[in-house]
Amino acid sequence: MTGKIMLAAAVSLILTAAWSADPSANVPVDKLAAAKDSPKQEPEQKQKPAAKEKKTDPEEEAAKIRELENQRRALFRRLQQKRIDLLKNNPKLNKMYLDILRQTQELAIELDSDMEIRALNNELREVEKQLNEKRK
Repeated sequence: MTGKIMLAAAVSLILTAAWSADPSANVPVDKLAAAKDSPKQEPEQKQKPAAKEKKTDPEEEAAKIRELENQRRALFRRLQQKRIDLLKNNPKLNKMYLDILRQTQELAIELDSDMEIRALNNELREVEKQLNEKRK
């Protein structure tokens, strides 16, 4: 990958994690690690009396799932487009975005200056090259 593509992918990953529907994406890494190690405590919920459940046709259920997945995809696209529009049109957000890009680039440069990381990257490129040759 070229530097700009890697940079864009990193920023995309950062923004996706920051805006993710998953609340754990907004928790600092050290707290995430601690949370994984501790047993989960489920909040107590009152159980509702068992109501008569409607039995649904598996085809109807599958159609409903497809409909919800399509709706979810459309909402993700709209959300992503709105974020892009805001980044382009809001000067404050645009400056923040450019600062993040600059910092991400500086971070990548610092990380890539490590000899072990360079060796691992070279090894990875070699493995990818061999994989591509085998796939042809």
